[in-house]
Amino acid sequence: MKLINTPNPNAKKIELDIDNTNQNSMEFLILNLNSVESLFVGPNFFTIMKSGESTWEEISKEINIIIDKI
Repeated sequence: MKLINTPNPNAKKIELDIDNTNQNSMEFLILNLNSVESLFVGPNFFTIMKSGESTWEEISKEINIIIDKI
C-alpha cells in the first residue's frame, strides 16, 4: 500500500493492486474506521478523507491491518 499526497492535507490517495471483490471488502472496512470521514472509490484506488485529529501514521497502520486480513 502506498499513501499518495493530495493538495488537501486531510486526504490521501491509495493505489490498489487487488481484484474487485477484495476492493469492495476493503472499502467497507475502511469506511468503518473512526478516523475516516469519507472514501472516494475509483478504479484501483481509494481517496481517503480523514478527521482532523487523526494522523496518517495511525490510519496507515489500520489500513495495513485490513489489507493483511484480505
